[in-house]
Amino acid sequence: SHIRAFRRCFDLALEKATAEKLDRSRCPAGSSDFVDKLGPTVDCCLRFLDDLFERKTLQALADLERTSVDELWAGTEEAVNLWRVERWNTVKAAFGDEYQSLKEAVTREFPDRNENALYKKCNHCGTVWCKPQGCDFDSFCGNPVGGGDIVPFRYEFDEAHSKFEIVTASKIGAFEHEAFRYRRMFGHVVDSLRTRLFGGGADLIRDPDATLLQELGLRVWQSLGSKRPARGSPYAHPALAAALQAKKQASPDASLIRFTVQEWDAFHISSLHRYSFVQAGCGSYFRPAVSGCGLRITWQTMIPLTKEEMIEHGLVQPLVPMQQNKDEVSAPVPTLHLPERTKVLCKRLGLEAAKHPKVNIINSYKCLGLPQTSRGSLNEKAALLEQEVDEVTSRLSKVLEDVGVEPDQALTLPQQVD
Repeated sequence: SHIRAFRRCFDLALEKATAEKLDRSRCPAGSSDFVDKLGPTVDCCLRFLDDLFERKTLQALADLERTSVDELWAGTEEAVNLWRVERWNTVKAAFGDEYQSLKEAVTREFPDRNENALYKKCNHCGTVWCKPQGCDFDSFCGNPVGGGDIVPFRYEFDEAHSKFEIVTASKIGAFEHEAFRYRRMFGHVVDSLRTRLFGGGADLIRDPDATLLQELGLRVWQSLGSKRPARGSPYAHPALAAALQAKKQASPDASLIRFTVQEWDAFHISSLHRYSFVQAGCGSYFRPAVSGCGLRITWQTMIPLTKEEMIEHGLVQPLVPMQQNKDEVSAPVPTLHLPERTKVLCKRLGLEAAKHPKVNIINSYKCLGLPQTSRGSLNEKAALLEQEVDEVTSRLSKVLEDVGVEPDQALTLPQQVD
């Protein structure tokens, strides 16, 4: 049911992209007053697809774990968190085919022609820029007239009312804001499990900030060939120059050169600016990929990026087959303590949990209408009750699916049965 809901929700975004594409074909851009929304619409759809994919897989995981999405990453028990991380990967794999087919459909619509491209590169240095609203006049690479390049479009999604809209706004919408919140929660869990997941030398997971993004930008360099930049000042650093030249020789066809955090830290660079450039060897120039050359450019005559270049720059994600790790399937389910198990059981049945697990088990027997037995331990009885609740939930889901009704997660199991 979650996969069907995933597809149904994203169909709203596909309809919006299709309508915008049709409007674009009927009204070609002819002046600076024309606002081309095809590129921003497709970009919003891609962001929404990733956010929706995470939300629906989290909801499916929460149902499997018999909890809410907000509570999934709220605990500190390492065994439970590790199990949920691995199980979430398995849930994602189940959604994988649907997710990839939708992403492929949207990516095909990403505009890459001159008249409607969202991303273009400078004719002189190849720096990639984004199309801001109404930007059809002359500007300078790295110093756009009127401020930085932005796309003032965001998406708004309301699942309850089946609405998906592309709006002009400077802040992200509520659904996208929630997606970032869940990612931060998950990031803290991964941070606490970094040794188990990545080994002892793994870096900490941190929220991105302006400083980190700037450092990342300066770690990505662009080869200018033998053309000296018209803007900026030379930066003398023999080790950096040698490393840039070596990386370029190792990958001569790559337009971007990247350094890892460890490689960059080894240079001990502190005074480098975004408009600095480095000369390596006999007349080969390199500069940070975020600077710009300072020469005059016009949007209409700039070179649109191909889909391959968008993928290389990280503007469009590549379609990587989603695979399921056998260890994720065979990993043992962490065993909760009996008091915790019986409290979860009571919550599923809409009962008020008592302090003693025996009371919770007796009340659960009564709620399900099962005859109580004196045989077996409390753990065995809890397991029997959990199995019975799972079977009732499964039969109920099949009935609701047959009649085309979505289960209401806000209701307890007896309320849903009624």
